[in-house]
Amino acid sequence: MYTRRGGVPLSQAPTRDELAKCAQCYSILEDAVAKAYRRLALLTVVREVKPLLLYISYDSHKHSRVLRQIARILSAKAKIDLEACRKHAGEAWRRVFESALAMASRKERVMARELLSIINDVERIESFAGEEYLASMSSRILQLAPYGGNKELELCKAALELIAEDEERHISILRKIKEILINEEGRGGS
Repeated sequence: MYTRRGGVPLSQAPTRDELAKCAQCYSILEDAVAKAYRRLALLTVVREVKPLLLYISYDSHKHSRVLRQIARILSAKAKIDLEACRKHAGEAWRRVFESALAMASRKERVMARELLSIINDVERIESFAGEEYLASMSSRILQLAPYGGNKELELCKAALELIAEDEERHISILRKIKEILINEEGRGGS
């Protein structure tokens, strides 16, 4: 029986091409998330949190670039487009991607109370990034080279671990933003 997670059956070891496609899909996702954070920073009326949102945006952009490079290292020939990612990466990927696209195309200002609600949602997205795709990709890379000795795969795994640390930091930043917003609300801010 095959159980799909991120588009790759868990009961069989992934190929380098499959992992490259997975990295490409998550690169596309991180790019959309970076744009969403950048847009949120631009639209929020709470000036104190703008630098923190931009910090996460720049990190997400960096993650997108690193994942794209990992995909190239894993397989130069594996290519995947947005529509294929929607099928390949699964329902959770699609929901996060569409949510990020909606935020990135938003036009109206974001007031403090609404920002608090958005931050609660975004916190779940960051958890998805850290727990789902990064852990999944790292374990799949280990399946390709279970006993080590493959320097390029070990370096790809190290890069994924650094991204995972960033995602944990993003969750801490989002919690700090929530604290600021709750304090602002307590002082009568909008």
